[in-house]
Amino acid sequence: MTAPFTCDLIENAKKHKRFLEKIHELGVTVSAPSTESLRRYQHLWLPLVHQNPNVELIPPSDVAWLWHCHRLAPRNYAAYCKNTFGLVIEASPPFTLQVSDVSQEGSVAEATRVLWEKMYPYDAVFLKADPDSAAAQGKAELLSGFDLLGSTERQATFLWQVSAERFEDDDFLEEGLENYSRF
Repeated sequence: MTAPFTCDLIENAKKHKRFLEKIHELGVTVSAPSTESLRRYQHLWLPLVHQNPNVELIPPSDVAWLWHCHRLAPRNYAAYCKNTFGLVIEASPPFTLQVSDVSQEGSVAEATRVLWEKMYPYDAVFLKADPDSAAAQGKAELLSGFDLLGSTERQATFLWQVSAERFEDDDFLEEGLENYSRF
């Protein structure tokens, strides 16, 4: 017997895997994010989400990866959010990202871009490729004592741990959920 959860963990496991596959396909996990991506996440994205609490927003891929990895350290993420915003900022919807070459007219992604451009007219929604971004890494900035850039490097290979076909099989995932519920 499984314990009740507030979301469908089986469906979210599948969404999580698709998110990781897309992030990898885009090359986001191939190298460490730049300090510019960290700035965009910390000073643009999180304030945007905080200021629009009842609006579904979908981050650009560089920001989505940082946000995902930050939330994988829930105590650190909660501490940072509470210290900075007074509350924990939830991802709604989770496991989403948008890319610059996909037209999504009338979608949540488009609404996010419009809101971003309104709030940050001098900061592009999508990070432009910078061949010198690796050299710009420098000293890692800690977010409430947490090395988010280091975390992205540690998490970059997780996809390979869940790449087998069984991670798409409902019976396998249901068994995992039952084991998790007993834990």
